[in-house]
Amino acid sequence: MKRWVVGLLGLGALVTGAALVRQVMNPTVSADTGPTEPPNDCVVLDVDPFMENVDRFRGPVRVTGVVNTASAADHMLTLIDRREFEECGVTTCAKLYLPVRWSGAMPESGQTVRVEGQVNEDDGKLVLVARTLESLNPPRPPERP
Repeated sequence: MKRWVVGLLGLGALVTGAALVRQVMNPTVSADTGPTEPPNDCVVLDVDPFMENVDRFRGPVRVTGVVNTASAADHMLTLIDRREFEECGVTTCAKLYLPVRWSGAMPESGQTVRVEGQVNEDDGKLVLVARTLESLNPPRPPERP
């Protein structure tokens, strides 16, 4: 009986801790349906921590990053980590690039966005397939070579 109570207390602490880690964000825009409320079980990460631990996040996830490239024709964009962008000031200095499939309007290079979606395999490569994309700042002026 004592082990059962201790086990329940441990499980309760784990669930409570996981709930504290989750963040609730404002409604975002879906590519298909307009404003939606994202699931509460999504984890919010920056690009580098997500890419370094992608195998741990196979369910719904929210990733915040800075747009490196965007192609409306291919429905693809790449994101880099916000910290790297702030440190070097350009989108071409990142160590890791997150490929994102998005069917909505494409953001501009240099914009900070939050995408919600799930990792899927696409032509043998892992891609974050976004259900929503939210711009967190206005577009930046184009980079100078």
